[in-house]
Amino acid sequence: MSGDLTRAVKCFFRCPACALSVMLSPAALGDPRVVETLKQTCPDVDLGSLGFYMGFFLALLFVLFCIIAYLFFNVLRVFIMHELILVNIERLLI
Repeated sequence: MSGDLTRAVKCFFRCPACALSVMLSPAALGDPRVVETLKQTCPDVDLGSLGFYMGFFLALLFVLFCIIAYLFFNVLRVFIMHELILVNIERLLI
């Protein structure tokens, strides 16, 4: 599965419009221009499973961005709380 996924991701970077059209609409495989373009740019990719692997890749990318956002906002919250604590301590000392 890892090999198929990496081939699908490489195909996505070579021809993003074709890969997304296949992922969003399986009927795009009936279009001879899309099939011919995909066969020229990505000869080693199984066109029938390209949509599945592209969806899987985009789902992994979404989860990765959610984790990054979660970590960023938690770090931001810690800095803001630290600043508020320092301001309150300064007010108590004055």
